[in-house]
Amino acid sequence: MASEFNFITLSSVSREKGLQDFASIAHEIRKSYPEDKCIWIGTGQVPEDLENKEEVIFTGFLEERKKLDLLQQENTIFMLCSYYEGFSVPIAEACLQRVPVICYRIPEIESVYEQHIEYVTCFDRNEFGRKCRSVRRNYRYYRKKADDARRYIIERYSESALLQRMDKALEIGSFHSRRKKIL
Repeated sequence: MASEFNFITLSSVSREKGLQDFASIAHEIRKSYPEDKCIWIGTGQVPEDLENKEEVIFTGFLEERKKLDLLQQENTIFMLCSYYEGFSVPIAEACLQRVPVICYRIPEIESVYEQHIEYVTCFDRNEFGRKCRSVRRNYRYYRKKADDARRYIIERYSESALLQRMDKALEIGSFHSRRKKIL
């Protein structure tokens, strides 16, 4: 197993997406593991105070294939430091690539991904950094958990799973419509 790890996020470059948190956590990771890379994939203006820092590599826009290549590399951990999210497609992308995920505990994300990813207290950069180091040290365990997350995403959110739930919802709606007509 290679000794270098990639800590990756997929998000637009903005403060609401936890840019300062990511940079701070990256700084802490790199103090412990200087060979590791912390990579921010996404478009947007990088603030001047972060432009020349070694801790974070800003890639800008990446084509889908290049983005997946980065996610598929051995020893990759996905971090999402965003304060506000809904479904979070980037988390699903990471899960589908069997990448361990760490993010802030946001109710909307928890309702989608349940126990299949790692959560830390929102805005707690120290806890986030500790969790990153823990996942790095125990990577095999978290990679197994990521395999389970992949199965969960496919079972719950694949096209066929969504279509089945939609058919069921339409069936129920149709039943209630017929029932109202009869009554």
